[in-house]
Amino acid sequence: MNIQRIFKAAVAVCAAVTMGGLHAQSFPNKTISLVVPYPAGGPSDFFARKVQPDAAAKLGQTMIVDNVGGAGGTIALNKVLNAPADGHTVALGSPMELVLAPMAIQGVKYKAEDFKLVAQFSSTSTILAVRTSMNVKSVDDLIALAKKHPDQPLTYGSVGHGSLYHLIGEKFGQISKAPMLHVPYKG
Repeated sequence: MNIQRIFKAAVAVCAAVTMGGLHAQSFPNKTISLVVPYPAGGPSDFFARKVQPDAAAKLGQTMIVDNVGGAGGTIALNKVLNAPADGHTVALGSPMELVLAPMAIQGVKYKAEDFKLVAQFSSTSTILAVRTSMNVKSVDDLIALAKKHPDQPLTYGSVGHGSLYHLIGEKFGQISKAPMLHVPYKG
């Protein structure tokens, strides 16, 4: 199925669902903001910018990609919640920002139920990769190497504390008993 068609439909449904009492006005009647919960340059930004031109053309209105990184995506979702419920501000999100963040990050005030989920239009895989100079060929090799040098933990990055990737790294360390060092990035 064409991902751009699905995205266009998702934006249209978001708009219809959030318009409330504005049925008499034409939609969209101003720029649409597609809020991406990570900085420019990452996969979420790439995806948003790939579909943005076609979605804007289909809706007949300017659509901007608004990258709002930080706090595991929660800053962006709060921005969407605080925007007028007129369909002109929509979020590109995932279960990480919607479900996991409110459970794992202290101070998050929203719940998944505060959002109306209208479409899934992508699916990704999570991989484990190391630089070639490490000379490991399998997960078992990586664990053995980490255990051989307990004073040098395996360093891994994530989009922030409490994110899915942070928890995956911690769980990997727990299961493998390999020392781990988490390095949170801004996106």
